[in-house]
Formats: sequence, C-alpha cells, structure tokens
Amino acid sequence: MRVPLYDHDLETKGGFKRIAKKLQKNWPHSEPIKLTNAMEILARALGYQSYFHAHRSVNSPSPQKIPDLQPAKERLKFLVLTHPQDMPTSPEAINEMVEGLPWHALQATSPKMPQPTFTSKASPTREAVKPNYE
Repeated sequence: MRVPLYDHDLETKGGFKRIAKKLQKNWPHSEPIKLTNAMEILARALGYQSYFHAHRSVNSPSPQKIPDLQPAKERLKFLVLTHPQDMPTSPEAINEMVEGLPWHALQATSPKMPQPTFTSKASPTREAVKPNYE
C-alpha cells in the first residue's frame, strides 16, 4: 500500500521533507546520511520505487481518508535496519527513531479541511454595508 503524497508534502517546508530531515538528523547509525539519501529511503518506506517516482506520483486533490501508516513505519524500520553500516544498531533505537518522526506533517494524515466555496456574486457595495445610524 502506498501512502499518498500531495503537492504541499513535497514543497520546501512540506511534510515529506520535514520527515526526511528528521530522519537524517536522527539517523541511528554512526555514519550520517545525506538528505537525498533520507528522501530516497523515506519514499521507499511510503511505498514508492524512489523519490523520483514519489515526486511523479503526487496527487493534487485533498485526501479523502487517512491512510494507515503502520506498514510504512514497518518498511522504514526494515530499510534502516538493513542499511549498510559499520556497527549494528539496536532494533529498539530504530523503533524509537521511526516512531519519533513527524508523520502528522504529511497532508494525507491530516483530517480533510473544508475548502472555501466561491460564488459568482459580486461583492457588496460600500452603500450596502454602510451602517444605518438613524
């Protein structure tokens, strides 16, 4: 199952990049990783083949239902655990790191916000909104 990504998620301060930066910062292995590597790993955990694939698969409408993130979290734990490393990292440390990521920042995990509705009616004139003091 793929966790849907939306335009806002891939913006500079969007949810996907927030999670990837936190993943990079809290990387549990002794060798740090680059942000691009963190984005690749996160994209694979969310069910995409690569970050490029995730970027090309962006959904434009608002999410309809909140996806289950547990499969993505489990895939991320596996990807981190099996990442080439010089020293083994405990599964507990990886679990703590994955659970501490800001998953709520993804647009798909937020409740659907009502969209403003626009009508073709003209805005009221100044006279129409002028208070009557008589």
